[in-house]
Amino acid sequence: SSDLCVNPSHLFYASHQFNIADKVNKNRQAKGEMQGHSKLSEKIVIELLCRADESYQSLCKEFNIVPSTLYRIWRNQSWKHLAR
Repeated sequence: SSDLCVNPSHLFYASHQFNIADKVNKNRQAKGEMQGHSKLSEKIVIELLCRADESYQSLCKEFNIVPSTLYRIWRNQSWKHLAR
């Protein structure tokens, strides 16, 4: 990728906690579909958000997800980067 930098003057030593905060501040963390374990697409999550008036059971069955996944989406605990 053209945005990778190997210039030693751009590197700095820091703790793991600082590196995580730096990644988040620079918006470089994986979100949504870019996470390796993601089973949903943004399109499906948006549909789930639009259908918040339907029952957990019917949506979980239709999209083959567990209730906790839907709960976290609806409560803005996951997929936070999508506009609500």
